[in-house]
Amino acid sequence: MEDRDGGCRYPGCPVTRFLENHHKRHWSKGGATDIDELISLCTHHHREHHRGEFTIEGNPNRPDGLIFKARYGWEIEPHIPDPVPPPRHDPPDQQPVRGWTMDSTLYLRPNKPPAPTDTY
Repeated sequence: MEDRDGGCRYPGCPVTRFLENHHKRHWSKGGATDIDELISLCTHHHREHHRGEFTIEGNPNRPDGLIFKARYGWEIEPHIPDPVPPPRHDPPDQQPVRGWTMDSTLYLRPNKPPAPTDTY
């Protein structure tokens, strides 16, 4: 089953170790313990499923065979981040300015001993 799933089957979850076997039809309600009824989930997503945060439907033997639906019925799809733009290799004198330039001289002054006082 671990070879088939390759990690947590929740859409977009990167966890591949310390997985738990989830029964599609809950074991406490008579779910069979065979590979066609088991799904690999990480601890977090297994707990979230049992709390009712999402449902799982479909055939776990197919890579795209499972459908995860949120509590209110919409399908959960993996989060794919926007592509990162390639780094710019401008000459040093043409580097784009990003943000504010910090004046570090304000923070790097040498410590001065306190001025002597004439009070006793």
